[in-house]
Amino acid sequence: MDLVLGMKDTHPQEVLKKREIEFKLRHLFSSWGFEEVETPTLEYYATLQKVIGDELKERLFQFINREGKLVCLRPDFTTSIARKYSSDLIIENKTIRVFYDGKIFRYPSSPLRTESELTQMGLENIGDNSPAVDAEVIALAIIALQEAGIRDFSVDIGHVGFFRGILNASGYSSTLQQQLKTIVKTKDFIALKNFLEKNPPTEPMLVSLLLDFPFLRGKKEFLNDINDRFPRNHQFNNALERIRKVCDILSDYGLEQNIWVNLGLIRDFDYYSGMIFEGFSAFSGSPLLAGGRYDELFGIFGQDR
Repeated sequence: MDLVLGMKDTHPQEVLKKREIEFKLRHLFSSWGFEEVETPTLEYYATLQKVIGDELKERLFQFINREGKLVCLRPDFTTSIARKYSSDLIIENKTIRVFYDGKIFRYPSSPLRTESELTQMGLENIGDNSPAVDAEVIALAIIALQEAGIRDFSVDIGHVGFFRGILNASGYSSTLQQQLKTIVKTKDFIALKNFLEKNPPTEPMLVSLLLDFPFLRGKKEFLNDINDRFPRNHQFNNALERIRKVCDILSDYGLEQNIWVNLGLIRDFDYYSGMIFEGFSAFSGSPLLAGGRYDELFGIFGQDR
């Protein structure tokens, strides 16, 4: 019998290995003071449409329920947790430390990938926007990979302020900004060159910066030589300063060997507002993990309360 496209059966040895990793990560997260939380598998589409980008909207599993309302299977946990905790607890400066483990559902982002049902484990530290919290979450991501038995890996860290700064300084309309973001994310260099020739930005120095944007990657020291590549504005300055602070704390953890600074890093979800990161291995064709700061998400959900 055929399976639904994107779904799969998992055999006993695979399940055993998966449960072993889940057990280790549950223990890790709990030992760092995080508590497990569960969110519904179904969410109203109207709830999520306010915070997810057009690209992810096209990948949702959605249908009409018995109430006649459009609902969807959760595409990730972050949006559901932000909905759950966008309350007075945040206004009162309470810190919430939770982790999750469960299924998410979304159509593949690439023809090279076929999975539509995925298990996602992760954690959220809500209520503290300090560099120490950014570093703690990234440190736990690295330790989680080690606990899972993965040795040959690297974690790229970046900041959404770099690309937002480029978009704000470009003079482009929102439509052109979205086109540029799509091209940069797919690393289509021919399309990028053609786009810039057809739509030169108002800030000339952005042309060479955008052409090199996917390659702005290196160890922490390369930040010392990158300042002159960016226009002088607070978005770039704040992003650079934040990355430096987080890198210094990760060095104190003794984890600098696995860390790379990637100023050209762009995440799939539009709700990220600060530090972002992705983990890679030469033995995997897709990221092993990913995440970032999303402070603005709580304000969006909180508007309806």
